[in-house]
Order: sequence, then C-alpha cells, then structure tokens
Amino acid sequence: MIKPNLSKREQGSVSNVGHKSLSFRAGHKKSPKIIFNRRLKPNKIMTICIATICEANTGYPRIVFTADRLVTDDDGYTFELGVPKANSLSSKCFIMEAGDSFTGERIIEHFNSRLTQEQLENMSVSEIVREFADDFKAIFAESVENDIFKARGLTRKEFYENFAKYPDWFSLTTDQQVRGFDLGVSFIIMGIDIDKQNQIGTAYIYRLIGCGEPENFNRLGFVIVGIGEKLSLPEYTQEKYSPNNALEDAIVRTFWAKKTAERMAGVGKTTDFGLIWLEAGEQNKSEIKCKNALFDEKLVEDYLEIPFENSRKELGKIRNGIKENLSQFFRGKSIS
Repeated sequence: MIKPNLSKREQGSVSNVGHKSLSFRAGHKKSPKIIFNRRLKPNKIMTICIATICEANTGYPRIVFTADRLVTDDDGYTFELGVPKANSLSSKCFIMEAGDSFTGERIIEHFNSRLTQEQLENMSVSEIVREFADDFKAIFAESVENDIFKARGLTRKEFYENFAKYPDWFSLTTDQQVRGFDLGVSFIIMGIDIDKQNQIGTAYIYRLIGCGEPENFNRLGFVIVGIGEKLSLPEYTQEKYSPNNALEDAIVRTFWAKKTAERMAGVGKTTDFGLIWLEAGEQNKSEIKCKNALFDEKLVEDYLEIPFENSRKELGKIRNGIKENLSQFFRGKSIS
C-alpha cells in the first residue's frame, strides 16, 4: 500500500485532500469524518447575468442582455465594478461572467493569447464558443492538478495509476473531490451569425459552467447564470416564452428577471442593460452588420425602473387587499 505524501500537520488531520476532506486520526476505528476545505469546496456563483433571444423567426434576431456589476474575488469578497460585465470577443460575439472574476479573467486572457482578432472575426459564434470551452477546460484541469494533486506531491496521472494502492480513505475521497471540483465561475456567450448570401442572421446563446462544457439555449430562448437564477426564472416561465417573441416582451421579461433577482443576497443593485441586433452597413446598405449597445441610463430609469417599482407597489396593494378580506372572513365578517 502506498502512503500519501502528507506533512506532519496533515498526518493528524487530512484537511487539504480536496473538495471534501477527511478528518483522520491514527488508530481511530470509526469511519473518517467528512469536513469541508475552504479552498476547494464549490463556490456559490454570485451575481446575475441574463441573455434573451427575440424575433428569431424574422431573419433579423435580437439578443437582450443584462447583468449587475458585482464581482467576487478569490476569497469570496464581493464588490461592484465601475464598468459593465459584458465584453466583446469579436464584432458579433459577446461574453458575460458570473462568480470568481479573477478566475474568469484568467480564462479570458488564456483565450485571447491563443487567437488573434482577425481569426475571431472569421469564426462563427459556435466556433468561438468551442475555442473558449477548450481554454475553460484547460484552466479547470490545471487547477485540479495544482489544488488537489500537487499539494499531495502527486500528479493526476500518478494518482489514478496507483489508485488501488492507496488507503481507501485517501483514494476514494480524493477521487470524489476531483469529480466535484468547481472553479466557481460561469459564462454566457452570445452572438449573431450572418448568412452573407441571404443577408439574414441566426442568434446564439450558450452557457458554460462546471468544467466548461458549452450548453446551447437557443431553443429555450433565454439563459441565466448566477446566484439569482432561481428568483429570475419565473419571469420567463409564468407565461410561455419563445425566442420568436417580440423585442418589447423580451426587454420587459429580461429586466424584471434581473430586478427580481436583486432580492437574493449576492446580486448587485446596479443594472446594465443592452441589445445586440442587425442593421444595414453604413457604406453598403445591402450588407448587414452586427451592432450592440447599452441602453441609456435615463431610458432604463424612465421606461423600465420606474414602471417596475410602480408595478411592485400596485401588486403589494392587491395583496394587502386580499389579506384584509381574508382577515375579515376568518373573523366571521362578510367579505366586502
């Protein structure tokens, strides 16, 4: 049997094996106690990012997107940035990130170091997503190697080659931590591919979480990442949503989904709201181009923020009226 390479401190308490760790004492007959390691337990993906496809059946699809400005550092501290989260990967492809912003930037830098802007401009959205996923997976594998195996004086290859030779408490728990490892960062990649021959576009929205495998949300028509996801979801599910829905419907649902998510601790109050669309080129009107812009703050306040707050107050009045009627009923009085 191979003994794992542990420090003197770790020989008494194995607390750095991985995602979940064992508390182990020599001669202790009971099963080792599972404890959490602060460095390796999965992080909650703070903040909120949302993208919504609309008017997909027109040949001129649009993507509405929104995000807060809250970011999370390596130690789990959160603070608001002075700039929006949405960034361009090419003139037709854009990215938003939620969770550990430092890890997220590391993946984006790795991606940008491999590909030139000219290469990216000649790629489809799905090709860019696959390339980005490769970088996500590379950083994921590197982090598993460093955080779990290097600290043990091992490599991943050595560990699995000698898996059966290690004590069960070490081999099984370390394997569990590898399987449950999480970088604590998620991405939305969105964009519109242009069919130059027919001069029409196709919108795409992808989610990358966990180990970086991309998931396509085109058919669903919307995608959400971040801790506010569960609170945001009813804005899309309470009434049927389709990627063919009108722009105004997508704007209202996307904005209200973000505002509803703000009830969750870990979602920032600042709201950036934007649109990706197609329009005729400035020089050649017969050639369409992909455009993007953030909504003006005044427009967001007048047409979205204020109506949202008014609607919320009106809903509160309706609820209070229902409660008052119920209160009278249960007191034996007639309902007015």
